[in-house]
Amino acid sequence: MLDRLLFILSEALVSLRRNLGMVVLSVLTTAVCLYVLGGLGLLYLGLQKGAKGMTGSLEMRVYLRETTTQEQVSILLREVRATQGVDKAILIPKDKAWAKFSRENPGIAKDIANPYPDGLKITLNDLSRGDAIATQMRARPEVEPENGVNYLQKEQDLLEQAMKLLRWVGVTAGGMLLLVAGVLIFTVTRLAAMSRRVEIRIMRLVGAGYSTMYLPMILEGKVQGVLGGLLAAGLLQLTYRQVTHVVAAYESIPPLPAFPLQSVYIYTVIAGAAYGVVCSCLALIRLHKRIR
Repeated sequence: MLDRLLFILSEALVSLRRNLGMVVLSVLTTAVCLYVLGGLGLLYLGLQKGAKGMTGSLEMRVYLRETTTQEQVSILLREVRATQGVDKAILIPKDKAWAKFSRENPGIAKDIANPYPDGLKITLNDLSRGDAIATQMRARPEVEPENGVNYLQKEQDLLEQAMKLLRWVGVTAGGMLLLVAGVLIFTVTRLAAMSRRVEIRIMRLVGAGYSTMYLPMILEGKVQGVLGGLLAAGLLQLTYRQVTHVVAAYESIPPLPAFPLQSVYIYTVIAGAAYGVVCSCLALIRLHKRIR
């Protein structure tokens, strides 16, 4: 068993050295592919986290009609608080709103009539529910028909468009890079198998199993994928560190969270290894029909 394992490992190393140029090219391409996909993934997760943080401070203001009674306000508050996507809702009487405005603007004449209506301050906990909640509030008979609802719709739309763009770029660019990397790993495995056709036939004649014949080449593809994953993870770490230094220079931008070192290395290595094994198996399945 140990002799067989040593044979498989030695054959894989010999094949890697024999096709070193193509191996380096496939490793670099795989690394670039995983680097782009990993970078887009980190950016997408950052936007998602920003969206969740944004909902904590995203407030919707709802202004009520002058004819709204206290009982109607109480019923409206209960229903709003029970609405999906609402974190909390509080009543802001017009007297308190005007008093706050007067304190912040002492130059305003005291004899000006209070222009504020009674209103609700609604804090959302789900950014995607903003449009639905705003539409629901506008349809309420207690709410002012014109400009009765005010919230950050443009900010929500911008964030959603940015996330859609990231998904599109990830699928397009990542798909093209995956194709290129797969072709290279496929080609390296195919060249290794073609160069060893005679050896494989001799091994079959002496009774060697398919695992002994093909495992070295599958292991070769796996090694290429693992090296590409490690290189991609290292590049992502360096890039994240540089971006963190740039962001730290601006006090108005909140600091970035710590780089998920363990998760990035684990996922990129697993993805690279799995991709290398799949591409190698595809090449061997095609060549097995010719060799036999």
